[in-house]
Amino acid sequence: MSLVAAVVQYPLPCAECKSYTSRPAAVIRDERKITCRVCGSVTRLSDQQLESLERTLEHMNVCGLRKDALEDTCKEAEEAVAD
Repeated sequence: MSLVAAVVQYPLPCAECKSYTSRPAAVIRDERKITCRVCGSVTRLSDQQLESLERTLEHMNVCGLRKDALEDTCKEAEEAVAD
């Protein structure tokens, strides 16, 4: 489980009025829907939106690693690009 999912406010656009509403990422991931704060419309997340949310949380978790672990991750990524 993501360490940051409970505290990160993840913004999503309303399909009806196009305004953005933010909720904790963990809530969005569990409920798979969001209620617009402006018009009250309920929007269900697509698989693509859920995948994007998961990628964002994974990236944010990596950013929170200790400096040494982050340097190792960067070296591995550089080596993969070089191959």
